[in-house]
Amino acid sequence: MALDKIEKLNNSIIQHGKENNRIYLMSLDERDLPLIIDNLNSLAEAKGYTKIFAKVPAGRLNKFLKNGYIREAAISGFYNKKKAVSFLLNIFQMPEKKKRICRRLPKL
Repeated sequence: MALDKIEKLNNSIIQHGKENNRIYLMSLDERDLPLIIDNLNSLAEAKGYTKIFAKVPAGRLNKFLKNGYIREAAISGFYNKKKAVSFLLNIFQMPEKKKRICRRLPKL
């Protein structure tokens, strides 16, 4: 069983592998926006991953939400007790009906 890898994708840090069958954007470098979204999708497609999980600063949410990501959780004061972060999910092969339901979940 191969362990997931932690590596850089451009300037951002990701973890990915078949163990969890997903990509986790651990640290978004804002210099990578907006191309990081396409890069993540391309990597997921190439490796056959079923989901992308992303930790994104609050000010950068819209770029991800407009590209099919769903906000699962948010934590205020995450960065230096000042800036909020959101945890986002993009699931491939998820029926659109389920995505609409997930988008209606209450904000935390």
